[in-house]
Amino acid sequence: MVATTVTTTTTTAVTADPTAVAFIWTALVVVAMVILMVSKELAAASESPRARNFARLTNVGLVPLAFALFGIAAARFISSF
Repeated sequence: MVATTVTTTTTTAVTADPTAVAFIWTALVVVAMVILMVSKELAAASESPRARNFARLTNVGLVPLAFALFGIAAARFISSF
């Protein structure tokens, strides 16, 4: 006598709530902006030329993050209607 075994695999699709995803992205952008702004101000107050160079370079990172934050806020505002 031959015994056979049948196994069943169940997969669950995980879908994220769009508002939760937007909140996470917003929080990440805000935290990144705060970190960059604090490090920029500390570097600008330093007398080291290397630190002042870093202060100028962090401006490059702050502008896209500000646009991202504005885009996220605009998308949330538009989707609320």
